[in-house]
Amino acid sequence: MCSLEKKPEKFLIDHTGAVAGRFRPRTEPEAAELITAIEAALPA
Repeated sequence: MCSLEKKPEKFLIDHTGAVAGRFRPRTEPEAAELITAIEAALPA
């Protein structure tokens, strides 16, 4: 079982509805790791 932090975490959902990434609450929307994950999850 996985636990979530008390503060909302960010989840990246791909085009099939699967979780493609999980990011800590302090991850900024413009963070390079988040942008890279979003780009990788986009369908070709």
